[in-house]
Amino acid sequence: MSSNSDSDSLLIDRIRAGDASAWRELINRYEGRLLAFVEPRLRQRATSEDIVQECFVGFLNSLPNYDG
Repeated sequence: MSSNSDSDSLLIDRIRAGDASAWRELINRYEGRLLAFVEPRLRQRATSEDIVQECFVGFLNSLPNYDG
């Protein structure tokens, strides 16, 4: 496992434990990458931001079922 994967696993463990700063760290880590992927395809910033937000909400909702 790479150190980035280890870092992500620890971050997920912290989020599961209710650490709000870990949730902010996850968003800071991946929001820009997700926007960079979505925005060129949609060419609408607001819609792209909404989709990225929904990705994070979906992640949070599915976290109880996540098996690292």
